[in-house]
Amino acid sequence: MKKLLLGIVLLSLAGCGSATEWSRANTSPEQLARDEKECHAIGDQKAFDASFKPRSYGFGAGMTTESPSYFERGADMYLFTNECMLQRGYRLVPVQPKSS
Repeated sequence: MKKLLLGIVLLSLAGCGSATEWSRANTSPEQLARDEKECHAIGDQKAFDASFKPRSYGFGAGMTTESPSYFERGADMYLFTNECMLQRGYRLVPVQPKSS
């Protein structure tokens, strides 16, 4: 769980300021595309499932339980998709400029 949390934090930081892309040694562009597509579908399904589970918000007497909003579902999908890619051995790296 600590690795997952660390990965999510690193992903968040990696996305700040510069473009990133998924990378894994000895992986063809075709395999990367397949994995991204599969992980996106997995992330979408997990976020959809999570959208039906109530979440608690607030503190003390102000605590309330609500279903996640559509906007939270998008963030969940992003996190679940990234989790899938990390589990498959990918990491986010800065996009390298293409030489002509």
